[in-house]
Amino acid sequence: MKRRKQRLEDNCPRCKEPHEHLLHVLVCKDSNTGAFRKGEEEEFQIWLQKENIEPNLERFLTLGLQSWIDDPMGREPEYVVHSQKWEKAVTTQVNLGWYAFLCGFVVAKPLIDIQHDHYLELQLKKKAERWAIKLIHKSWNIMYQLWTQRNTALHETDAIHENSGVALLKAAIMREYELGINNLPRVYSQNFTQTLENILEKSVTQQKQWFLVIRSGKEGMILDSFSDEDALRHWIGLTPR
Repeated sequence: MKRRKQRLEDNCPRCKEPHEHLLHVLVCKDSNTGAFRKGEEEEFQIWLQKENIEPNLERFLTLGLQSWIDDPMGREPEYVVHSQKWEKAVTTQVNLGWYAFLCGFVVAKPLIDIQHDHYLELQLKKKAERWAIKLIHKSWNIMYQLWTQRNTALHETDAIHENSGVALLKAAIMREYELGINNLPRVYSQNFTQTLENILEKSVTQQKQWFLVIRSGKEGMILDSFSDEDALRHWIGLTPR
């Protein structure tokens, strides 16, 4: 949104780290996000167990994903390789990466072979191919849930206003109020009947409306961030320069 000049800042709405990017959305270190993500990981493990996953395969998927979330740039954990089939499955999935796993890129054939053998041992009629499809859907859902949690933090708190420029808005309102009606037509005087404190205590939407009315009448008369910053002008409702 910042690159599109639709928002002034691109800080993470949860931990406030600047320059939020896709990887950060998934591994943000905010405590509430960590607790939410932990719940998703536990739910994923419960699902794996309900699907009668091969125990070593369960450890591989849960340990690998957890390790990557804890430190995406860190070293891969040590995995116990039981056979050539296992070595192929582990090596190929690790080379693809755990971000790719969350995007649905699963090494289907090697994992299917391992899970198929396990179903045969348990004398189950389940299809390993079907299990792999559900695994991909499950990985997509983890990604979706993390994005939803991030978007809730952005749109249902003050974070979106902070990223949009609410601090600059309040400073601009204070300046406009100090200048007063100045050369504006007297119809604008009704906007100065309330105290500055009352204006600043209103919702951000109401503050934007107050400022838009006053600044629209003074376009070209005052030079500040709202004069030439397209992201701020778009947020307030002023015509982009």
